[in-house]
Amino acid sequence: MGVFIMAGVFYGLGAFFEIFKANANAGTGQGYELDAIAACVIGGISFSGGVGKISGAVAGVITFTGLTYCLTFLGIDTNLQFVFKGVIIIAAVALDSIKNLRHK
Repeated sequence: MGVFIMAGVFYGLGAFFEIFKANANAGTGQGYELDAIAACVIGGISFSGGVGKISGAVAGVITFTGLTYCLTFLGIDTNLQFVFKGVIIIAAVALDSIKNLRHK
């Protein structure tokens, strides 16, 4: 129960800070799930479950956010940014799968 309470508090804080980042509307936050999955996979969290650390997730978030800001700063189209993110996710999942196959 405590985890759900803590998650609700953090969701509320995140939404509160998101209001200051952009004008809040119905589409605010759309596409963030791709960023969250990619950041976790880059941070070393396995899709098969049970493998990963919070420090890895934080490092993945910092890395992926930096990549997003760099692509935006370079003026790369938003749709092409999704392609870059997709390629990164595919590469990270492939490396994770290879690692899991070698363990078995």
